[in-house]
Amino acid sequence: MPFTLYDNPRVEERIRNDLRIIRKMVATKVEGIVALILVGGFGRGEGTVKFINGEPYPQNDYDVVVVTNKRIDADSLKSSGAEIASRIGIWHIDLIPTNRKRISKLPFTMFNYDFKYGGYVFYGDREILEKIPEMKAEDMPPEEAKALLFNRQLSFLECIYNGFPLKEPEGKEKDFLIAQCCRVLHACCDSALILNKKYVTSYQEKWKILNNGSKLLALFCGHEYLD
Repeated sequence: MPFTLYDNPRVEERIRNDLRIIRKMVATKVEGIVALILVGGFGRGEGTVKFINGEPYPQNDYDVVVVTNKRIDADSLKSSGAEIASRIGIWHIDLIPTNRKRISKLPFTMFNYDFKYGGYVFYGDREILEKIPEMKAEDMPPEEAKALLFNRQLSFLECIYNGFPLKEPEGKEKDFLIAQCCRVLHACCDSALILNKKYVTSYQEKWKILNNGSKLLALFCGHEYLD
């Protein structure tokens, strides 16, 4: 499957090579792996990359769910994610632990919905996602919209350290600030879709529903508009 919308073989090979490194390094550090699932933008085929001196680099982090038969120490897994990110040359890899026994009992949340319908198994049990309970987007709890908006407020707080952004951001700081601002805007769109019982995982499909800013603004002004 493609991991981005770029239709560029070099980009796809870069990501596949990164996943091979992640698989090998996680396997040396974690016992009882059942599956590794790529989630987020790259998992649903909408990942973003940037080109530096002609070479493709993932714009954002990799989010990988690590399903195991055994309990994983979260701090150890976090440390492993940092080590792998350094090896690959990106700013962050989020390794998310879960036990195989929990898969069939996962609650209905936005994350678990995206996990089931927007995840890509790149190692292990290829049918693991089918074991997650079925979920209908129109039934997504509205509390998910509230939790998402509160969570994304932290995105701005993460930008405030050592005087940043009181000074003009440059380089990685600028990229980080832009990424966090985008996360907040995405959260507004996702919340609008959840409250209108029209949530979808794909960003392309979201854009088709929220096809211009005036409609999104109308939602927050209390008007009906999602036909």
